[in-house]
Amino acid sequence: MRALTIAVAVLALLYGGYWFAGRGGAAIAADRAAEMLEARGWDVSWDRVETRGFPSRFDTDLIEPAFVSPSGDAWRGPFVEVLALAYRPTQVIVVLPPEQDLTWRGETYAIATEDMRASAQVAAAPSLPLQETTVEIAGTDIIGPDGTTHFDAALAALRATAEDPTSYDAFLRVTGLSPAGPLGRTPLGPVIARAEADALVTLAAPLDRGALSDGAPPVERVALRHLTLVWGDATVTAEGEVEAGAGGRAEGSLGVEIEAWAPLVDGLEAAGVIDGGTADAVRAAAGVLTFGGADLSLDLTFREGRTFLGPVPIGQAPRLAPPPGG
Repeated sequence: MRALTIAVAVLALLYGGYWFAGRGGAAIAADRAAEMLEARGWDVSWDRVETRGFPSRFDTDLIEPAFVSPSGDAWRGPFVEVLALAYRPTQVIVVLPPEQDLTWRGETYAIATEDMRASAQVAAAPSLPLQETTVEIAGTDIIGPDGTTHFDAALAALRATAEDPTSYDAFLRVTGLSPAGPLGRTPLGPVIARAEADALVTLAAPLDRGALSDGAPPVERVALRHLTLVWGDATVTAEGEVEAGAGGRAEGSLGVEIEAWAPLVDGLEAAGVIDGGTADAVRAAAGVLTFGGADLSLDLTFREGRTFLGPVPIGQAPRLAPPPGG
């Protein structure tokens, strides 16, 4: 019995030493992450690092953190909480505070949220390739120059595929979205009930340790399994595939189906998303294609840097990757 007691005591001391070493490692890891961002021109600071959770957890708080990008975009909050099990260090949960300050493209926003957290898991390999990550947000208000944007819930997820280390299953869903500004004052009503997308995304390189030091790899291809938008009387669904063209803009096409297309066009015009001339051209083309009906099926095509809804040009193609030299 005495030998067993001594053995248990020794194991407890060893484990306690492991935890305190790990606690110091958490602070070192935070400092190294800050150094990597600062090497890319970021300004990163916090008041102090606190770790708790003995003996089986590493719960680390960054107190009064601030992150400022080279372009001047910034995020600040009273804390960032990083949670991990001592015996599962490749899985972490990051919890953001209920009140945050964001500066984006010269504008300042105050964020109030009921819950905002992300989880991530990496493989136990030297490059630490991302296996999966999930972001969950509830009851959030974003107060900015144009008013308050609110959404009831948001979920974003990314998971590495087994077939290709540069391909990821991606999912996004936002419910109860009330946008600020002109989008919240359209004939469609103030609330977008649901916006959801499911896609296979292929990048130029894996998301791993190098992505933090070298920057996120650009998108090469997006295979959209489905997209759904429910806004007032209008419902939009789409699927298809696009890839980054020579200039980084999307090339390809999506098959689009719109229920109640006329209110949608009216709403986009009222919000300034499309101008009056484009709206009139879309109405004329849709009227012919639907024989005056309410529902519309056509292709959204991206080519030569432009976007076409059926035969009607409606603007630039979205950018998937930086232009050469950009």
